Amino acid sequence: MELLDRLLQTLTRRRAARAADFATVVRMIADGQEPDPANVETILQVGGKSPADLQAAVEALSARRKLRAQLDTGPVAEGRAAAIRAALDRIREKQAEAAEKFDRQAEPLLDELADCQRAIRAAESARQQLRQTFTDPQLLARYDELRRRHNAADVEVTRVRQELAQATGTASERREARIREAEENRAAIIAEMDALDAQKLEV
Repeated sequence: MELLDRLLQTLTRRRAARAADFATVVRMIADGQEPDPANVETILQVGGKSPADLQAAVEALSARRKLRAQLDTGPVAEGRAAAIRAALDRIREKQAEAAEKFDRQAEPLLDELADCQRAIRAAESARQQLRQTFTDPQLLARYDELRRRHNAADVEVTRVRQELAQATGTASERREARIREAEENRAAIIAEMDALDAQKLEV
């Protein structure tokens, strides 16, 4: 039995040695190192391996190395992700503080703005009521006349502009002069209407 035990132990050591030799060759090839072909052939023969077994082992080791490289990026990415989350939390905190500060500073201004808007609406309402309650017959008649003249002036400016679009040469120059004249006439009418309108607002 002692002899058998020694024999089995010897066989076990030899199998382990053959496996170690095969693994060494696989790692060398995976590392880009070129082993001695005769040595590789011997290792394959002794270990009962074929070239296809060697190729498969190299490919398997390369694949596992890639997986390990991916695994090793995990802790780095986790650390970076934690730093990013912390930075985002700080940004959110600052945003919240800024929003709170804005609300404090904006509240009185918004209240004042609302007062201004109410005052603007009240002023416009007063303007309309002053116009509606104005009773001077001569000024009202003059205003109506100016409004009719203004409408006619608008029509004239539009007509001359349409003619100008079709005119060329000296005819175009004459029509441009007519447009300037018509626009100046309309502007004068508007100015007088504005002056009369201002009188409607006086008390």
